[in-house]
Amino acid sequence: YGDLGITGNPHVKTPVIDDFASESIRFSRFHVSPVCAPTRSSLMTGRYSLRTGVCDTYNGGAIMAAEEVTIAEMLKQSGYRTGMFGKWHLGADLKYNPIHHGFDEFNGYLEGAIDYVDHAKTWWQGLEQKDEEGYSTHLITSHSVRYIEEHKDEPFCLFVSHEAVHLPW
Repeated sequence: YGDLGITGNPHVKTPVIDDFASESIRFSRFHVSPVCAPTRSSLMTGRYSLRTGVCDTYNGGAIMAAEEVTIAEMLKQSGYRTGMFGKWHLGADLKYNPIHHGFDEFNGYLEGAIDYVDHAKTWWQGLEQKDEEGYSTHLITSHSVRYIEEHKDEPFCLFVSHEAVHLPW
């Protein structure tokens, strides 16, 4: 947040992002939960994390209730394409896959953490497990950039969730 000119950083120049932000809706009063999965459920639904069923990152605490309505589901009803790339961590079972929560496209993993390099048994493309070689941060970024290029001329929602801010570093 503090690395952008639009938010007041006097040292870092971000003119393209600043122009984009001046034409966009900005959500600037979001308060996070102490760990990632509850925060992600709040971002997905606009609701307090405990109301979504997500209270933690382990022992079943990171499973979002199936009846929760996500931003992807709402935007899809309004004609948006929806994509999610990276860490889901709102239910590791296939029935909780982002495809079942309004996303047209998903590349990433359902669990809370994966090996950045050897993730063959944890990587998903849509509803299928796929062995996609490469460093996970690069894969997530590459899929996101491709998605933007493919959908730049239509309304779209892209949710990117990198693991690089988590353990294992």
